[in-house]
Amino acid sequence: MPSPLSSHGAQVVNINELLQKAEQPLSVTEKKTLADQFCHVAKNVSAEEAQRLTATANNLYKQMTSSVTQPKAGGTAGAQMVAAQFNTKPVNASSDFFRSDLNPFQQWLYWETSASFKEVRRPYRVISMDVVHAPKSAVAFRGVNANQMPSGILETFQKNDHVMWPKHPNNTLSALPTHLGKSIPIPYADSAANETWKAWHTASRSMIIESPDSKKLLSVKLPTNFPTPHAEEAHKTNLVNHTDIAIRRGDHLIKANARGIAHPELTLQPDVLAVYDKDSKNGFTVRDISSFIDDEHFYMPGFALPLYGAEMKISSDELLGKIAPIWGRSKALLLMRYGMYLKSPHGQNTVFQLDQTRQITGHVTLRDLSDTSFVGPVASALGYRNAVNADQADGYTVGNKIEQDWSLSIPGLDHNGYFNYSQLADAKGAHDQAFIDTVFEELSKANPSIQSKKMACASLSDLQNFLFSDEGQIALENYGKSVLGL
Repeated sequence: MPSPLSSHGAQVVNINELLQKAEQPLSVTEKKTLADQFCHVAKNVSAEEAQRLTATANNLYKQMTSSVTQPKAGGTAGAQMVAAQFNTKPVNASSDFFRSDLNPFQQWLYWETSASFKEVRRPYRVISMDVVHAPKSAVAFRGVNANQMPSGILETFQKNDHVMWPKHPNNTLSALPTHLGKSIPIPYADSAANETWKAWHTASRSMIIESPDSKKLLSVKLPTNFPTPHAEEAHKTNLVNHTDIAIRRGDHLIKANARGIAHPELTLQPDVLAVYDKDSKNGFTVRDISSFIDDEHFYMPGFALPLYGAEMKISSDELLGKIAPIWGRSKALLLMRYGMYLKSPHGQNTVFQLDQTRQITGHVTLRDLSDTSFVGPVASALGYRNAVNADQADGYTVGNKIEQDWSLSIPGLDHNGYFNYSQLADAKGAHDQAFIDTVFEELSKANPSIQSKKMACASLSDLQNFLFSDEGQIALENYGKSVLGL
């Protein structure tokens, strides 16, 4: 029988239980703490148990050294390293779609990780994320205007003598080779952690962290070659351009909202801070999760709709008839209020609000707004001409058509057998009509008679022809001035 151990004279712990801690996914800091504990305990147990503890401690010390000095790996070796993180039993594992033990933030995150496409599902659980104290002289910041920066964000990362640099737990590369024979470093990928933060995975490379200072919940998009556990995407270690465009987009959207442009049925979750290495320009960006989650509603990623429909015992036709128009309307509001379209309006970036009775309200949150572009003729007519010109001057794409393809929203929604793909594709008409209806609903706020023009718009192509015409441009200018105040 193994000897019982007394921890500070209080809780009695079994040797085997203590050793099992070494089999869990651990940060460098946690490995050192545990190894030190094993060495201390080894002094007060039998020779056999002391040998087991010492051997495990030495293995942990070896892992710590290896993680810093050995090059990281992609491919099969990297996949095996990442898969090892997900082999332990999830905390609070449950097959229930709605969890009575979770608050709205936790429920959203549970759906993010457990109700997504089968290929990217992962356990819903809190983990420890390694954080490096990077020298301030090597790091730069880019953010929205100081008076629009949510409180507690900059202070989370910027300290007196260093910068907090979180490391994605799935990343297994030190640098990304390019076709030019050069490479893009992943900053601090090989640096030992100075501390750890509480964190959660999402369905992508973004991680949710809890600020140790303010306890604010933040979303951090970090470089990693394994954004999901089962497939390597090495290019996702490159966030060089992202650290610029994400803040450019965030600044535009937040300034617009500060002028009262926001629509009550649409919430946006922009990036507000970018932190990057001065040499490589690679880094990470930060969003404030509190900008879209409240205690009165649930927030469900679009990719969870098949599981939601099955849970609520709603026919797939009925649910699709409800959500396709909401999806189309949210895109139209983004265009009319901000002059933009989202190039990736899929089920992770489109979040549906549910009320306390678990019904879909029609309110939508759009995420990953760094992946937006202006629709040039619409944005310029609304009053965003300077922003459009700046994008063109700096080489960013400016759209010259209304790119609101329903097919960009439905990939993977057939993942649970609730919808079939033909059924999803057939909902394009409802999606497009809601888009058209919303555009004219908005335009009529400046000129009610404009509704008469809707009869000639049987498709998005017809709508585009109207908006790009002289009459449509005048209607957009009037709407921009009288409704948006631009």
